[in-house]
Amino acid sequence: MNIGLSTLQCWLRQYSGEFRGDTPIAITSEQRRLQELEKQVRQLQSDNDLLKKASVDSIEQRQKVAVKLKKAGANIQQVC
Repeated sequence: MNIGLSTLQCWLRQYSGEFRGDTPIAITSEQRRLQELEKQVRQLQSDNDLLKKASVDSIEQRQKVAVKLKKAGANIQQVC
């Protein structure tokens, strides 16, 4: 295939890194842009997961408060 040893070793290191999940060093501006967008997507997904959890927690808290109010004899419609 007429490939130099150093080129083949570089490709193997890059493949091993990608297999481990390492982000390769961007070479072109398009690759750098893609890496930045992927980073933003990961951050947005993380933020979204956090907001979903907070929403579920607040719903559970509201339900607990409603149960306590109902047990205390309060009219929930008037309280809300």
